[in-house]
Amino acid sequence: MRSKDISCDELQNPEPQKGETEETDGEPPKKKNSRIVKTAVLVGILVIVGGLLLGYMIKHREPTYQQIGTRYIDDPDWGNVSEISYVVKGEVTAERLNEHLREVRETVDREELGTNVVKTVYYRNKEDALAWKDTDMGGYTFLNVE
Repeated sequence: MRSKDISCDELQNPEPQKGETEETDGEPPKKKNSRIVKTAVLVGILVIVGGLLLGYMIKHREPTYQQIGTRYIDDPDWGNVSEISYVVKGEVTAERLNEHLREVRETVDREELGTNVVKTVYYRNKEDALAWKDTDMGGYTFLNVE
């Protein structure tokens, strides 16, 4: 076996100098690259999980109801009806819709409306609500009659 030629400087100071790395055949050190890859993978996973969580929270948030307008209509089934349009943001389920109808019943003053029946219609945007476009989301609230 042949030993490696050693210079005089290396004999006086056998430890590598600052900035020197032990590279073989021009390849960078493996430890540094594997640490970067692990960090990048971890950050990627955290971003994906955070995005999924945010998407879930937005989709399943409690609905908010913004009243847009009120008008009287001649309903073929119920006669003179006060119709209220709402813009709804958030997930609407039958249970949440019924809860909102109960709130309408509790807060609407029928003396102001001049009718005992309130029709609520729900829209996803303000433009449709202002135009009173047709919607499948809606319900009737029957106010107490004395």
